[in-house]
Amino acid sequence: MHVLGGGSIGFLFAAAIQKAGIDDVTMLLRKHHKPRLVRKPSSWVAQVQVCRPSTSDHKAIQTDVPVEIIGEAKYPIKCTLICTKANDAIPALSSVWDRLDDNAANVIILSNGALAIRDSIQRHFHDDLQNIQIITSTTTHGAYTKEVSINEDTNAGYCIVHAGDGLTYSTDSKFINACQRAGWNCGTL
Repeated sequence: MHVLGGGSIGFLFAAAIQKAGIDDVTMLLRKHHKPRLVRKPSSWVAQVQVCRPSTSDHKAIQTDVPVEIIGEAKYPIKCTLICTKANDAIPALSSVWDRLDDNAANVIILSNGALAIRDSIQRHFHDDLQNIQIITSTTTHGAYTKEVSINEDTNAGYCIVHAGDGLTYSTDSKFINACQRAGWNCGTL
């Protein structure tokens, strides 16, 4: 699963699924994220901490989430989870559209206004939707990014505050199973 959207919800879901060891998760990020990433021999990694508002940083759940920089990787994407603002969904999806698997790809929309985004995707990519399944999802999990300072000597990574447990619903059972195995309350639409 590729997570498109470098905001708090995108990192929250990617970290939870990655930490539970359920599925291969990769964040799709733009180049401006590179100063916060760690370079491994053949890939990039985002060091993500997820904590609760009432806990100290030493109780944070930490995990490394693999990252691909948009425009640098070329192999096919079978499933992408869109976690952007509604008005950013089409430009974000356009940036990776040519990488979606021609045989069958799932695009899971986990953004505010998922139904409107689905309609916009269908209008915008109308001629190219043959083997692409557009899936709507919703979540009431709350999260925000805690600002951390970055300098040349340290990699600050990402600190996500899981501000509120919620529910996640989707028409994609594989996505729901991944969220359930991460310990979240979920259901199918």
